[in-house]
Formats: sequence, structure tokens, C-alpha cells
Amino acid sequence: MQKETKDIFVIRCNILGDQNNILGLAKALQEEFGGVIKILDIRFRSRMFETLFLHLIQQKQFGRILEQIASLFCIGDIPSKEDVQDAFVISTLGSGELPAAFLSKNLGGFSIHLGEVKRIPPEMVDLVISHPGHTAKRNEYQLPYAPSQIDGKALLPPAERSKLLVAFGGNAGSHQYSEEYYYRVLHLAASIAKKESLELSVTTSHRTGTQNETKIKNYIHESNIKVNQLILYSEGDSPSMQSLLNDAACAIVSAESVSMVSESLASFTKTVAVYEHSLPRELRISRFLKDQSDSNQISLVDVCSSNRIDVQTMETPSISWKRSFLSAVHYKLNKKKIEEAA
Repeated sequence: MQKETKDIFVIRCNILGDQNNILGLAKALQEEFGGVIKILDIRFRSRMFETLFLHLIQQKQFGRILEQIASLFCIGDIPSKEDVQDAFVISTLGSGELPAAFLSKNLGGFSIHLGEVKRIPPEMVDLVISHPGHTAKRNEYQLPYAPSQIDGKALLPPAERSKLLVAFGGNAGSHQYSEEYYYRVLHLAASIAKKESLELSVTTSHRTGTQNETKIKNYIHESNIKVNQLILYSEGDSPSMQSLLNDAACAIVSAESVSMVSESLASFTKTVAVYEHSLPRELRISRFLKDQSDSNQISLVDVCSSNRIDVQTMETPSISWKRSFLSAVHYKLNKKKIEEAA
């Protein structure tokens, strides 16, 4: 490393879950290397300009001319070479590939991309992190679960926690929950909270939907379920998962939400992933859930066939994604330093 402190440039992603993931990577880097996290919003003026820029990147046409072209083709936050030199550049999805390749290869940053690189040659990215559940390709690194902004060290120790958190996801692609699913999950949660003497908190997400939120609220009222905290996404309630998991001894999470399951694991909270009849069909999700279950990090429960969970016998998650990530970063930084010196 040429600098003790390394700033972190994050290419903004408009998908909430993916943005949370890359901000988690950025905060892990900040803890390790210091520096300032800077979120960049870089967009192309038109699809034609984007296509032309992609062609130049694929042809490895780097240098001063590409900097001038970038200022013409793009709008938004384009930092100077002096700012980016030796800094980290984090991106995800296809929209982040081109800006990240430009900032790293043309301006001298160290690029980290979350997810498969599809539009540019893989060697233009210094470190590729595969999404959880995907099979890591050659030179890709697999984290144990999705990165997030959860700081496990800032939470209450697991032995001192006194709440049960229910985190509802929602329909995703071909995966659709029935109306009964929400009732069954709440009934299961209420029975566990009573048995374990835990306060019950319930939160929804952007995929739950207002109709299902209404069903959840009505069922809680009609069944006289004692809920200490009810957070409805559609009503603008937006406490962080960090605060919700702070004193959660156990979390019951919709199985289709890799992000929320991962956040629960990052907080070292006993985690129950609940599904309906069968695991989600999407291979990356079902593979992720099975991997976590096989390593005793989560319990998988079909709410249609089970109404009992023994929280006391569950294992507390113990694996940290940050250790795996930072180990890969240090390895790649050292390798790049050796290659540049050769």
C-alpha cells in the first residue's frame, strides 16, 4: 500500500439491497484502512454514449483521452486522478462496471465488484466477490453470506438480548406467499415469544406490500398478539436493521430474503428462516439457505408443517463475512503491489 489511509469510492446502485451490500463492504474497508466513504452517482448522457464507452473500455483504450471522453459522455460525480489514486472503488451490477473500470484502470484505484462481471474483461477488476448462493468462478471470492452495514461489535452481547424479531420480506419473482403464510409466521412467533419470555417486534420491508401489511396489522389486533414494536415500511417507519437486531435474541426471517437473513447472521442472532411448503425455487437462494443450515448458522422451518422452535437449543451464528472479505482484500493488494514492482 502506498498510503496508510485509503478513501473508498462507492458507485451508487439504485437497488436498495445491493446498495446496502456495497456500503457494508465500504464500511468494512473504512474500519480496516480508515479514509472517507464517498458515494458517486455517475450516469451516461445516453445509451449510445454508454455503448461507445464500453467499446473503448473493452479495447483497453486508457489514458488521458479516456478522461476527456468520460467528461463528455457522463454526468455526475467524476473525481480527479489525484483523489482516486490508490483509493478503493466499489461497484455492483452491470451499471457499476464501466465507471469502476474507468476509475480503477484509468485513474489508479483498487476496484472491488460485488457480483459477476459481465460487460468488461474480468482482469479489469482487482477483486470480484460473488453473490451468496452463486457458484464462485475462477478468481472470484465467495463470502459466507451477504455483506451488510451491521456492526456486530456494537450490538448487545447475545446473552443479554431480550427480544424476538420477525422480519417479513415478500413476493419475489416466481416466489409467492399465500395469505396464510403471514398468519402462520405471526402465530409461531407469538408462541415462541411467550415460551421464551421475549418481547416481540415485527417489521416489514419494501417487498411486503401494503395489502399484506394490512393483513399483518389486522391479525395482530384480532388475535390479541402482544407486539412491543410494529414497523410498517409503507407508513414510512424506517429504523435500521442494526437497531432492530441490537437486542434480538432470535430473529424469524422470510426465507426468500438473503439480505435480511445475512443481516441477522452478521448480528450473531439466532436465526430462523421460514418458508411455505418448499424453499424458494431460485437456485441461488435455496443453495444459500441450505449452506447456512448445513453449517448450523440458521434453522430452516416450514411454517405449514411446524409450529414449534426450541430457541434454547439453537446455535448462535459465529461466522463473520468481514474476516473473509478483508483477508481477500489484503491478499489482492499484496499481489498487485508485487506485480507492479516486477
